[in-house]
Amino acid sequence: MSRTDTERGNPNRIRTRYLVNLIIMGAVTLAAAGLAAFFMLRTGELTAANSSLSKELEQLRVSTQGSVSEKDLQKQLSEARESAAAMQKRQVLMQIQSSLESGSSTTAILRSLFADSLVVQSGGRYYFYPIESAAEKNSFLDGDFAFDEGGALVYTGSNPSVHLERGVDISENNGEIDWTLLKDEEVGFAMICAGTAQDDGTILQDTRFEENMQGAAAAGLNTGAYFRIGAASQEEALQEAEFVISALEPYRNQIRCPVAVVIPSSERGERLLALSRSEWTDIVKAFCRRIEEEGYRPVIYGSLSTFTMQVDITELEHFDKWLANYDSRLYFPYKFSMWQYSVNGQVGGIEGETGMDVIITE
Repeated sequence: MSRTDTERGNPNRIRTRYLVNLIIMGAVTLAAAGLAAFFMLRTGELTAANSSLSKELEQLRVSTQGSVSEKDLQKQLSEARESAAAMQKRQVLMQIQSSLESGSSTTAILRSLFADSLVVQSGGRYYFYPIESAAEKNSFLDGDFAFDEGGALVYTGSNPSVHLERGVDISENNGEIDWTLLKDEEVGFAMICAGTAQDDGTILQDTRFEENMQGAAAAGLNTGAYFRIGAASQEEALQEAEFVISALEPYRNQIRCPVAVVIPSSERGERLLALSRSEWTDIVKAFCRRIEEEGYRPVIYGSLSTFTMQVDITELEHFDKWLANYDSRLYFPYKFSMWQYSVNGQVGGIEGETGMDVIITE
């Protein structure tokens, strides 16, 4: 006999199941009624509280209507402003304290506090410059770059079209270079010093310029050149540009990278110290225009202080920028195409330290 047949023929089992079902249904009904009563009670309490609060607000509005004098109102506003200022001051102090405790530098702290300005440290002092709205900005975000294990700058952002080509900048100070070994180090280009103008305006060619240009070409590296100007007038700038053009002429077909003008510190020599910001801008502009007329692509080399304190970047929009910045965090809002990220880099083929660069394309 099956279990179902046995249960069907037992009256006591049937009555027991019936009673159990009644008990369960009763418990469920009581629970539902209790919950309903609880929600009704809470709803009533909330409604009463809301009604009481509305009455209190209405009474307060009526009792104060027309009773506040202009003097009292101004006093209350003044107290509110003082309270807000005190709170803001505390927040700023807490931010400074937190930054100092975390080991941040004074410059980093100031830059975080004055996010709408460019904070420049020069000569032991800090200067604050507005970000020029008319100057074209770069598209990079904080954290888009980092140094890899070998010290090379790499792009870590999310734009797949950004490409960095690795290169070096060299002069006679680097001595003899093994260009074949340098090429094997995945170095794609070299910016080679053509010469410099001394403080008195005397122009000197780099003693290894010819050797370096020929070595780079033989190794198959793309080449560009740079010149440290010392011009104190537009006329002198044109003379220095003519010197560079003449030096580059035998290598015109191998120049595939820009020709750079390196702006020296304005504190270098009395002649340059006397130049104003607008005069510096005109000198750089004259040099670059002459280089461009010969079919080369000029680029202006400088640091944050160069592009904010020494020249007017809005007047140099037409020309590319070669930024000297030795931190992977980019504190430079304007558009640039080259980045010197180290002056003490190590790379095969060059003994000692050298400048390390990237050309950035998007």
